[in-house]
Amino acid sequence: MTNSLLVIPVQLDVLRLAEGLPVAGPILDFTKLPWGGSHNYKDSPYLSETLAAEAFEDQHELQPGLHFHWSLPLALTKTSSIGIVYRQSFQSVFGKGAQANGEKSGDDIWNDLVALNWLQVIDDRIGLARAHLPAAAELAAQLQATLPAQAQAVRQLLKTSVFPPAPNRWLLSRIIDGQPQTIQLIESDYVWPTGQEKDDAGPLADRYTIYPQITPDPAQQPYRYLGRAYELGAGPPSADPADYLDSPLTAAGYGEPTFAAFYPICRSVFGHYDPRPPRADQEQYELIGWYDSPEQDYLKLFVAAFKEKWQADHQTDATEGTHQQHQQTNYLYLDLLDVIYRQLRIVIPISPPQDALQAISPDGSPAAGGGPKNGWEYLQQHLWLDEQGRLLPKAYRMTTVVAEPFQARADDIRQL
Repeated sequence: MTNSLLVIPVQLDVLRLAEGLPVAGPILDFTKLPWGGSHNYKDSPYLSETLAAEAFEDQHELQPGLHFHWSLPLALTKTSSIGIVYRQSFQSVFGKGAQANGEKSGDDIWNDLVALNWLQVIDDRIGLARAHLPAAAELAAQLQATLPAQAQAVRQLLKTSVFPPAPNRWLLSRIIDGQPQTIQLIESDYVWPTGQEKDDAGPLADRYTIYPQITPDPAQQPYRYLGRAYELGAGPPSADPADYLDSPLTAAGYGEPTFAAFYPICRSVFGHYDPRPPRADQEQYELIGWYDSPEQDYLKLFVAAFKEKWQADHQTDATEGTHQQHQQTNYLYLDLLDVIYRQLRIVIPISPPQDALQAISPDGSPAAGGGPKNGWEYLQQHLWLDEQGRLLPKAYRMTTVVAEPFQARADDIRQL
């Protein structure tokens, strides 16, 4: 399989409003978190009631204009199966930065696990790693020896499934007569400066996602506004790495399962507001998303993890091998296509070599009667190929039987 660009479709919804529309708002309002610099909530109790929105009340207003909201691919809306671990998980439990009581912080424990080679760091800035854990008995013993006070919680965190990273850059194009008129670059993980509550267009809370922050000091602001957009070609506003989330951006956001699905929560992260009305009846909109850091690309991580496990199970560095347990000859890339389809619900358009398959005769001899004359016709007649000659998911499964008169050539067909 060669390196190439794989485009996965997303659904883009647009709501056009001529006037404001009251709707149900975010479930939690993190601007109400008590902290030292808050004028209104400094002495509020640390209870969910402090943040929770009132039930059955439309407390959020969608302004006149265009509201865009896109759905993430299905693969990014369920927890990962490849042992992804986030530093933020440890910070949430054990704290971020130096702890006043002298206990180990989440950052300290993360570094300890990296030193044990249990975590393979993929992106250090946002704290993204893959777990490579020893057997259960060794894991328990080493945790008890290294982190006795935190052993049980750490073991649970290492085994907890998390949502995979989501794309954090988007291009939204407004197109008239086939030509882009404006292109907005959306930075989903941009974090607005501490203390900034409004800009030239009004309060940020009316247009941006409010995102909680883990802070080591109760005097620090425990929330920020997330996401921004600017017109491509105008030059990006000034920013440095500290102006972006230092944790992975996922479909669950700060831990809310409906985060990416509910526009009032994610409106500046997986959505966009344009106050300008359409300038023509035939306007079209095009959305393209990607990862700012290629290391976060979940499909890339998934493929690497599967390949590593597959070759370990088959004790080979090649792409063909015999499974240690099942003693069955398997092919890496057919198995990979199959698991991508079953777990991520992505069909990768693979076109097998037509000429080579046409050169395969039934059992090495001409076909009898009206049956397929070569391997290519066999795949077509048995619906292993679509109308464009691309493999269908049925062809990925090694349990699929190549029947007579091509049974003797089954391995040749699968290898191609």
